Amino acid sequence: AIPSIDPDLRAAFGHDKNYTLALSKRIVIHIRNADLTYPFSCIVERRGFITLQISLSGNVVVRNENLKFSVINKSIRISNFIKSVALFESVRNKNLGVTIFVTRDALIDLYGLDIDKLSDTGKSILNIDNQTETSFSLPLLPELLVETENLILCQMTGQTKIAYVEAHTSIILCRLVSLLQATAGDPQALRVSREEAHHRAIHAAASIYMREVGSPPPIAEIARRVGLNKNKLTSGFQTAYGMTPAAFSRVQRLAWAKARLDQGASISVVAGEIGYDPASFSRAFKKQFGRLPSDDE
Repeated sequence: AIPSIDPDLRAAFGHDKNYTLALSKRIVIHIRNADLTYPFSCIVERRGFITLQISLSGNVVVRNENLKFSVINKSIRISNFIKSVALFESVRNKNLGVTIFVTRDALIDLYGLDIDKLSDTGKSILNIDNQTETSFSLPLLPELLVETENLILCQMTGQTKIAYVEAHTSIILCRLVSLLQATAGDPQALRVSREEAHHRAIHAAASIYMREVGSPPPIAEIARRVGLNKNKLTSGFQTAYGMTPAAFSRVQRLAWAKARLDQGASISVVAGEIGYDPASFSRAFKKQFGRLPSDDE
């Protein structure tokens, strides 16, 4: 049976930013993005499914007859509960999170998970035939954090939104399976050093700048999204790329603009696509490439 949430979370959170979507009979996703106005609890049933819970903000407590845990912000909680109660307690705070219900067969058939290569810890959580209900927590690495935000903040509608959610859900599951395979499903082995976490956060920030060339987020937002403060983000870009985040963003935007011009797009259109007026775009383009964009016309 498809996992059920009773009552529907929209009863507390409202509007269409909070929804459950069955991508198939084997993968169901719930997305939470709202301000909670009062404490709220719901019963979740998902026999035959493994649950992946990612919380970016807002306190969520999950319990069944024998176990209780909090889904810590910036972490992934994996569990094999059949039935549980979820309590949302952070009143007047933004609640942001994603829950993916996925069958073990889907992880094996679609994403290539090899159960035999996992540690006893990994096998126990993924063995849905096991009568022991259990869970463990993993750190939310920056690249997974970015993909989670992509899901939560998606503004698309209709079939386009379904396709987008399906694609990014698959990316999250691919990354998770890759991590489990690389570490044999041992939660301790997934804990990276502070230096490695910083390195991954910088490259996650760079990927945001490369994807969002049309409207690059402010540095404070980028820092928040990858879990760094502004000073560490700036110093990290200087070390990794030899420039500030703003300079990196400008280089990416102009490189993208050059490619668009090479495809035949007009200067005024391309300038507007990356947030410049034509005169400012021409100056920035010449500074970057040593010639005006009109020189090729």
